[in-house]
Amino acid sequence: MKKYLYNIVMVAIVATIAISLTSCEKDSDLEMSDLEGAWKLQSSSGYGMTIQNDEENWEYWKFTSNGTILDVQHKNGNYTIQTLEYWVDSKTRTLSARQKSYKTTKTYSIPLTGTTIGYEIVEKTDNKMTLRALGATATCVRVSDSEFEQKYATVMSIISSLSLY
Repeated sequence: MKKYLYNIVMVAIVATIAISLTSCEKDSDLEMSDLEGAWKLQSSSGYGMTIQNDEENWEYWKFTSNGTILDVQHKNGNYTIQTLEYWVDSKTRTLSARQKSYKTTKTYSIPLTGTTIGYEIVEKTDNKMTLRALGATATCVRVSDSEFEQKYATVMSIISSLSLY
């Protein structure tokens, strides 16, 4: 009887370990294609403050299949468009991005072109993503491509009208 009970316990332990290892592996795999599409930064927090984006202050990202992110934002009266290249380490669930170009209505902004920042992907579902980097956390929600394109066109028009670039 003890041997029978021992065998049942061992089978249960092995099954639990096998399921856990399989689940962890599936959860950790993340590909660039999982990020493709348009995202809206919903909120960010860190360094003792939380910022909720709204109709007045917003930021949108569009991840493309060729490893490019278009970042369009309006913050405190300033409009900005950035182009970044990105890559994903599927095992460590890290998103890395490096700025390629930067245009803004703020003439004294100094972009960090060429600087690479790594973001830990804390959570990723089909419609929500949470990233953490440099002590700050950002929560994004998926939006339609048309919503992104509208914001992009607006910002591009404003920046182009200033004839700074």
